[in-house]
Amino acid sequence: MKQVAARSLSAIAGSLVAFGAIAAEAPRRFAAPEVASAPTATGATGIGQVMLALIVVLVAVFVAAMLVRRLRGFTSSGSESIEVLSQASLGPKERVVIVRVAGSRLLLGVASGSVNLLATLPPETAGNGEAPPPAQPGTALPRFPDLLRRSLGR
Repeated sequence: MKQVAARSLSAIAGSLVAFGAIAAEAPRRFAAPEVASAPTATGATGIGQVMLALIVVLVAVFVAAMLVRRLRGFTSSGSESIEVLSQASLGPKERVVIVRVAGSRLLLGVASGSVNLLATLPPETAGNGEAPPPAQPGTALPRFPDLLRRSLGR
């Protein structure tokens, strides 16, 4: 019986020694690598980076909008251009538009899928029999309801 007890104790001691060696090796095996990693963005730095990116995108959108607005003025080709003088909505998809094309004023009905000529309006006269020059930016144009009443003879 003494032999069985001695063998059991030696087996337990051997197991404890093996378990101790494995336990001592475990932190080294499963620990993070010793190579330093780059710090991650946390809290305020992450929010700051997002806000900076948002500001850069918004500035780019505003700059693009201003460029488009300025370049739109260069597309007209002199006296043969089409100029929308006034427009009014008559429904969700219908409207009436007064346009000037090569000195003639046209009253057009615009609906989804169709454009119809409603009337040819007399050219605006500046008192000397000539059509007035196109309105300069910043000057007030006549109101559309007044033009429509005048063109219909009311």
